[in-house]
Amino acid sequence: MGIPQFLNLLKSYKEAKSAHFMNNNKLFIVGLANPGKKYENTRHNAGALVLDYWMNKLGIEYTESKKGLANYCQLATTSLTLQEGQEIQIFFMQPKSYMNLSGSAVRQLLNFYKAEPHELLVIHDETELPLGEIRLKAGGGHRGHNGLRDIIANIGPDFHRLRFGIGRPDAKEELANYVLAKFSKAEQASLAELHEKAKLLCLDFLETEQKIIKKNA
Repeated sequence: MGIPQFLNLLKSYKEAKSAHFMNNNKLFIVGLANPGKKYENTRHNAGALVLDYWMNKLGIEYTESKKGLANYCQLATTSLTLQEGQEIQIFFMQPKSYMNLSGSAVRQLLNFYKAEPHELLVIHDETELPLGEIRLKAGGGHRGHNGLRDIIANIGPDFHRLRFGIGRPDAKEELANYVLAKFSKAEQASLAELHEKAKLLCLDFLETEQKIIKKNA
């Protein structure tokens, strides 16, 4: 799904104007992953790998989370200036819990900053898309993704997602084993390009969102 189709989904919200990310000039981006060296560079950690790439480009790192969040997540913040001069604050977050318990950390993050689900973008692996395909989505279900399932259970479905395609295994391999395995060498060769693609898609969306907010103001 490209930017125009994604914006059409946003326009379908009952309260379209309040459903925009940047009403408060803040955006919360969560990269889903399982913690620990055992799961580093696995397909299931694709969301967190996009954040790692983006943060490395910005020269920022996770710091000790603020009191009240320290037990739940790693957090980093930065400010970006969009093409039309609008400055927004971005919060990069990775839960400290395992994937299927991500919802509690996300709920605590939004509560701490008094934010709403529509100010949240969750980046996650997507087995329904081939490697190399990345799509934005507004709201919806979890499609069997346990991280999304837990987030929906905690804050509801009305948040935004960036679906990072990782493909599906062949018939001989179990899906659980496939997503928890590391990217193959051939796949790893394309990851930097795909991470850049994911980052640019997020930035293009933010630019387009800002134009819509000004038009509706």
